[in-house]
Amino acid sequence: WEFDGEEVSYQMEKELYGDAIEPVLHLFWAKDSRDSFRMPTRGHRTKLFVDLAPGGDNEYWRVGVNHRSYFNVWKRYNHVLMAGLRAETIDGLSDEVPIYNRMFLGGPKSIRGIEYRHVSPFATRNADGSGEAVPWGGQTLFCINAEYTVPIVKYLRIAVFSDMGAVGEDEFDFDVSDNFAWTAGVGFRIDIPSFPIRLDFAAPIKKPDDAEKEIFSFTIGYDF
Repeated sequence: WEFDGEEVSYQMEKELYGDAIEPVLHLFWAKDSRDSFRMPTRGHRTKLFVDLAPGGDNEYWRVGVNHRSYFNVWKRYNHVLMAGLRAETIDGLSDEVPIYNRMFLGGPKSIRGIEYRHVSPFATRNADGSGEAVPWGGQTLFCINAEYTVPIVKYLRIAVFSDMGAVGEDEFDFDVSDNFAWTAGVGFRIDIPSFPIRLDFAAPIKKPDDAEKEIFSFTIGYDF
């Protein structure tokens, strides 16, 4: 494969980093004011973090933010609006960033309606960008999510949502016009105690040329 003018392959990544040891110092500040961790109707959750990995086989730094706000916009009928933002960037201290530390979006926990990891810079078979392509990841991402949920009956809510985001090739790279994605859809939230289920149907409004669609997604767990 060709990526950014260089030859790359999964086998090369495995040979270089397959036995790597990475001690990581994770520094963070977090605040959670949600009224419930299961089905919040108001409040917010915020985390700012810095990762430092010096002295290992692969040295790097990473900074990021993850935020979710919840608004009970129609208290009488318990309508809830969620708005979220995730942003991160990473760079190597001594070498390239290996593929397992690179950044991808797409799938049920980031941008629904697009295949898992397919919002990303792609490696291609040919140096001119033509031919078969595979997601190779980048070093900067942002993802914005908005979701409006309405209760139907006990333990069941219907949701309408929209997701958007992109992954830049380098650190602090916000030139993301080539792989920007925007999707919209509807879903169901089945709040079985201790076993919540999320069923989503989404379609792209805009997607990267090489990305594949994923109309239906199924996950178990609370809000990502």
